[in-house]
Amino acid sequence: MPRLFRVLPCVFALTLGLPGCQERDRSGPPTADASAFSRPEVTRPVALGGADGRLTPPGSAEDAEGARAQCEAGSAPACGWLGNLLIAGRGVGRDPARGAGLLLQACKAGHARSCLNASGALRDGVGLPRDPAHSLVLLERAVELGDAEATYGLGVLVMHGTGFPRSPERAVRLYKNACAKGFAPSCTNLGLALTRGTGVPVDVAEAVRLFRESCDALDANGCVNLALAYKEGRGVERDLKRAHALLFDTCERGGALGCYNLGTHFEFAEGVERNPTRAQALYARACELGSQRACRAVQRGTATESLP
Repeated sequence: MPRLFRVLPCVFALTLGLPGCQERDRSGPPTADASAFSRPEVTRPVALGGADGRLTPPGSAEDAEGARAQCEAGSAPACGWLGNLLIAGRGVGRDPARGAGLLLQACKAGHARSCLNASGALRDGVGLPRDPAHSLVLLERAVELGDAEATYGLGVLVMHGTGFPRSPERAVRLYKNACAKGFAPSCTNLGLALTRGTGVPVDVAEAVRLFRESCDALDANGCVNLALAYKEGRGVERDLKRAHALLFDTCERGGALGCYNLGTHFEFAEGVERNPTRAQALYARACELGSQRACRAVQRGTATESLP
């Protein structure tokens, strides 16, 4: 079905051409950067429901009608949700222009998530002319209103110097803010900053704690980084079995980097018996999930990047 934002592996919906996830390079640091990820579905106002008080099925005609009624009654969250439904054509005829207008209306009324979604609409030209500068203004407004995901997104942009002056120190502050609000990918990025000493002093033990926290929240990049910490013995005692288990679980949940790194275990006999066939199957799976490095491994027959 149509969606407001494209779901692309390793691409944050509000970035402007940022690099993708950094995959496991045997000649480089074993990190998986969460600075890019696929944005989850927008959330709808909990207040929406049928006449009997029950929640209506998301995206149903009843849901859209409830959103319309509450929007007309002055509910900014309902207007924002109706805007999303109109853009996606869920439960109501598709009308991106009207939907984007409602997002702007809800944002102006102080609804943080609508500011984030309106920012994405302006970035991609969904229902509105593309306007990257205005998109960034609305992203900052969503941050001011306390949206954790927007705070994380701004941190990514600031860390890479995309649309804003590059400032690792400011990016770290934004990551800390979003992490404290429970946004797991931001905890992963904060852990990476602590591992690399980017914008903050190196603290590997705290980085591992953050990777574990984000992994417990099922953030795939957090799990991969935790696995690589166990694999390399960084901040924890080296434990290849634990690393293997984390990568296996991440791969099973559809994490491309989990499948790719698990494949290297089988190709290079890291904690398991060497099995090139299994490695290639895992690289193929990771390729299907969007890992370009895995696609190269499939083409070359190995994950070793230094081959001609």
